[in-house]
Amino acid sequence: MPNEALKQRLKETAAEPPKQQAKPAGFMQQVVKNAEYYSNLARKCEANSYAAREKNDDKGAANLRAEAAKNYKKAAEAETDSGKKMRYLEKAAYCFDLAAREFEGLKIGRNAKNCHSEKAECHLKLADLALSNENDAQTDEESQKREILHYALAGCAYWDASDKRKAVECFDIAMTNSKKLGFDSVYTGKDAATFERMAGIFQDFGNKNEMLRKLDYLKGYPQVDRATWQEYARLAYEKAGMYKEAANYSLKIANYNPEYYYKAATDFEMVEGGGRAAEYYLKYYMEKAKTGSRYEKNMNYGKAIRSLREEYRNEDADKIREEMVFTRMIEQTKTFKKSKDKEKTKEEMRRVFAEFGIEFYERYSPKILENIYRTATDPSYSEGKRGKYDIKTAFIVLNKSDYNNAFLQHTKYYEDLIKHGYNLIVCETDNENDLAKRIMNNGRTEARGELRQYDLVVIGGHGNAWSIDMGEKRGEASHIDFSDYGQAEFEMIKKMMAPDAVCVLISCSAGAKEEKKTDGNSGNFQNIMEMVASVTGTKTFGPDGPASFAGFDFEKKSGKIIGAFYHDAGTNVGIPNKENAHE
Repeated sequence: MPNEALKQRLKETAAEPPKQQAKPAGFMQQVVKNAEYYSNLARKCEANSYAAREKNDDKGAANLRAEAAKNYKKAAEAETDSGKKMRYLEKAAYCFDLAAREFEGLKIGRNAKNCHSEKAECHLKLADLALSNENDAQTDEESQKREILHYALAGCAYWDASDKRKAVECFDIAMTNSKKLGFDSVYTGKDAATFERMAGIFQDFGNKNEMLRKLDYLKGYPQVDRATWQEYARLAYEKAGMYKEAANYSLKIANYNPEYYYKAATDFEMVEGGGRAAEYYLKYYMEKAKTGSRYEKNMNYGKAIRSLREEYRNEDADKIREEMVFTRMIEQTKTFKKSKDKEKTKEEMRRVFAEFGIEFYERYSPKILENIYRTATDPSYSEGKRGKYDIKTAFIVLNKSDYNNAFLQHTKYYEDLIKHGYNLIVCETDNENDLAKRIMNNGRTEARGELRQYDLVVIGGHGNAWSIDMGEKRGEASHIDFSDYGQAEFEMIKKMMAPDAVCVLISCSAGAKEEKKTDGNSGNFQNIMEMVASVTGTKTFGPDGPASFAGFDFEKKSGKIIGAFYHDAGTNVGIPNKENAHE
């Protein structure tokens, strides 16, 4: 609809003041007196409104506020001076706004809507007066800006009055005239919030074409609020299925809020696949790693490394792991801090961790790395007590195949083990044969010194009811499954278990009661948890469905493990048969 036609339509539907009868000469003085009379009456109503509020008469205060607004409006109708008329209308609009909000607080919806409608009519009259030739106080451009503002305010008021049609008509006029002047010169300063509201209202429009059509409203936001309209633009393009445009807006918002690098990555992933998506995933994770707790930093560095590996940028991944993770954590260990030759100590610690196959340093913490190193190199470290608990040995073997970074989230649970008197032997592997060797040799691939028995064995890897994945390569060797039962390399494992040892599986559905799989299942096991219980001869805990690990259950007196917890699943227990039980 043309701009002028919209204006005319709004004028016709707005309440008009009653027509004045022809008056005798000299009546001009009476009109001025009449305007003054109404304005005085309005001020009295305002004062009485405050008094009613002090007496906790909220409804009476709201009614008096509305009455004050009506009298200011009457004063404007009676006033002939355009400057004074504008001031009366502005006061009327202000009082109608306050009254509407008071009625809303009292849940008197009809009165609130009436006040919003009256406020809108005041702003429409102010819009006309803004361009009046009698109003010489402002330049033409300033007058046009005031007209645009009042149409925007009228639209917001009509929206609050649930008159969507009139609201949209007012917004269309505001937008059309804003384009003529240039958005940046209009949507600035103290009135910016009004235009933000005008634009924000259109987030309620679900139709994608409507959303796109209204983007013009947002493109004129002041610089300080630009991220807000860009987020709306991103949402509009996303709803329209225009993911590349959405991604570009995500990148603009990321200049203000790095969280949007993640949205840009997911949008580019849908349009282009890897490449740019990986780049923005990396930026997101690296930005996140700058803040938060040590655990959160490690997790985000790990995710950044994973995104680089997926793009075969191994050198970049190694650089982040070396500089941001390994070096940073080693420098916080007690061994490093006490060392006189710090570079030599760093390399010695790196060599020891390599013997255990450890690559994913972001899974651990300085406290854990210190414990692993001391357990591997200092026999006296495993003697006596830690606090009130006897020293115990935990063997933890983790996968090298972690597609969703799930194993970055368990750091605090390993620290809980240390707190309860466990020394940690931690190793990482990607195949079952290497796993068997490391279990038999205290985490290394070859025996060294006197071997310790395990009070706890933890096996971590993605999986299901029938297998636990350790590596990414195809083939049976990359995972533990029923075919491993009875194999010579696993038969000796029971020797490594201390009396009352237990095993905990950090693997989805390891204890699920699925239909028995007969292929290769010579032990006739219900699930992989039962097989591990039989192979180790220990009580074994595992989740009964897809789950994430939620920690160990400790006996208060001894600190020994008596169970395990899982998010989104219960805990099942595998008990070895008498002939397989460890003695």
